Amino acid sequence: MNSIEEAFHAKVDGLGGRTFVAHFSQATEWHSTRHQHACPQLIVLTGGAASVQTAAGRHVLLPDRCLYLPMNTTHSMDTAGPVRGFAACLGDSVNQRLPTDISAFNGSRLLLEILRRLSDLTNAPEQSVPEANLIRVLLDEIQRSTDQPLEMQMPIDRRLREMANNILQHLGENRTLEEWAAATGISKRTILRRFKEETGLPVGQWVQHARVFSAATQLRKGVSVKHAASSVGYDSVSSFIKSFTRIMGVTPGSLRPSSSNKKDD
Repeated sequence: MNSIEEAFHAKVDGLGGRTFVAHFSQATEWHSTRHQHACPQLIVLTGGAASVQTAAGRHVLLPDRCLYLPMNTTHSMDTAGPVRGFAACLGDSVNQRLPTDISAFNGSRLLLEILRRLSDLTNAPEQSVPEANLIRVLLDEIQRSTDQPLEMQMPIDRRLREMANNILQHLGENRTLEEWAAATGISKRTILRRFKEETGLPVGQWVQHARVFSAATQLRKGVSVKHAASSVGYDSVSSFIKSFTRIMGVTPGSLRPSSSNKKDD
């Protein structure tokens, strides 16, 4: 945990029930261990990508994607390189108007602007009328947002969860649906239907997201683009770059440390 994370956690834990919004306008990395806060949280990235681990699974955050965590949700966060965004701790007075489950949605321009304005106001000694008004609008935006499946939601069915965990542990393998049907004892057709129902993504897309994020973590450590692509099952570097850029919004090379940003072997 770096000094920015420590300062944020100390601030949140000492709020005394008041809403607080932190704006991380300067790109920073974030690698927190499992913890929880006595307040609901809203995490929104405006740049970069991150993985938030909860009991429900691993949730990938991309720019303008919002993740809401109810009060006392145990979680950890790991970014794929430097990120920018907002982290909001929502005060005691608003708890009854908020969802009781983890949820994700795309942030509107209004929601992002509200967070930006609140970040300028919530450092004041006492809550002002403009701040209270903005908080009410923020709650309305959260309630109105269409809940969308989390990108890395894990399946509920035990056999499908075991399948998903196996995929995460062996991302370089390319097993067919027929092989998974034989391994799980579930028909191919049922796997296709149930996996999408329980995770919000088709099997192939879920695997692609998992591979890209794993590769992003490696790239951040200085691994070459070629090696990262191969380690997560891509035979073609160009195909990997295309998929990575589409999902992450940045090229694989841009995540590598500047000292490692040289032509791959």
